[in-house]
Amino acid sequence: MSQDIKKSFSEGCLALLRQELKPAVGCTEPAAIALAVARTMEVLQQWTGIEEAANKLTSLEVELSGNIYKNAYAVTIPGTGRAGLELSAALGAVLADSKKELLLFESLTAEEIAGAQELIAGHKVKVQAVCEAASPFYIHVTAKTAEHAAETWTEDNHTNLVKALFDGRCSQPNEERGPGRSGTAKTAACSLLGREMGELVEAIEQIPIEELAFLEESAIMNRNMAKAELEHPAGLGLGHRLQELMKHQVLANDLITKIRIEVAAACDGRMGGLPLPVMSTTGSGNQGILVSLPIAIVAEEKSLSKERFLRGLALGNLTTAYVKQHIGKLAPICGCAIAAGLGVSAAVAWMMGGSLAQIEGAARNMMANLAGMICDGAKDGCALKLTSSACESVLAAFLALGGTEVGPQEGIVAQGLKGIVANLVILCQEGMPNLDRTMIGILQKKAV
Repeated sequence: MSQDIKKSFSEGCLALLRQELKPAVGCTEPAAIALAVARTMEVLQQWTGIEEAANKLTSLEVELSGNIYKNAYAVTIPGTGRAGLELSAALGAVLADSKKELLLFESLTAEEIAGAQELIAGHKVKVQAVCEAASPFYIHVTAKTAEHAAETWTEDNHTNLVKALFDGRCSQPNEERGPGRSGTAKTAACSLLGREMGELVEAIEQIPIEELAFLEESAIMNRNMAKAELEHPAGLGLGHRLQELMKHQVLANDLITKIRIEVAAACDGRMGGLPLPVMSTTGSGNQGILVSLPIAIVAEEKSLSKERFLRGLALGNLTTAYVKQHIGKLAPICGCAIAAGLGVSAAVAWMMGGSLAQIEGAARNMMANLAGMICDGAKDGCALKLTSSACESVLAAFLALGGTEVGPQEGIVAQGLKGIVANLVILCQEGMPNLDRTMIGILQKKAV
């Protein structure tokens, strides 16, 4: 590969990192539903001139792909103390402000929450899963008044509006009229398909360090969420409980326990609805937490340089994006384990001076351990999965650095990143095609 091509790839990787890291308040799937509804309401308002169109609604219908349904089903919406698909949609109708994107739930007022609950009480909101959706990430919203109807379609990622209609006619998003400025379909700033780990490592080593300074905010923001939860237990309260176990010497006061506590606390806060932002990566706040916190704590505990820390964050997030570009933004298996966890294992091995062979060994260790962890939706219990993934990913790296590596001939793993992820794609597409349908059936039985 020529130097010009290598430079172009590293620049593309930097653009991808900037594209994928976004702050979000609350779980990203309820926020995406609210955002899609808000954009639909803006179509009504901007074409009819009706202000506060939520008061004129006769019906609000939302169709979700299975992945969105299960990830928004049980997670608490910040500021409300409640979970619910209908509440997510109703809040989007009342707020009707797409400019905030995934920060839409920031600073909800009692009046806004009451307005959303009124729509639900009036039986105007209907949310259903569509198992044969056009995309694994799919939100179709239809908002009707007595005289007009607006529809929008969001596909492929949380903020990607692909189509809008007003009374059945195309309503193109633009600066003058229509919903949202991020409207047309976006592609990734850089394709990582078919690359190998060595190329990702070389790319992050070539990026000027000052260009990576923005990544530090992900660790700061996510550690702030962890600190807030430890002061005000939320969600499952796992971080707070683990801290007590450490104080009672059930858990050791060591690197792995510190990672376990902070990751659990940050997830508790996010899933439990604390109204603080976290920095998401590849559309997931939990994966953003999982990438940033173990890397930050390892760098701190091992007194690594700021440059080593920032490049570690770059490799962790880039490897996560690599996996997600291959298997999709949402999958039947847990992205925290098989995407963010793999990113952490690679990043920690690199940060500690590991060779390329050791970095790939760390990735094999991680995949051999947790590749089968299913995704059963976003909820308080995700804190348990995050802590397992965070601790095992760091252990995978240190084991590989010490010479303990799962061989490429075993199970789902392969020699390099490309082969490992190719096997993950087969597992998701061929081995688990009915998992989401089955999981939705379980959730719907709970709702009866």
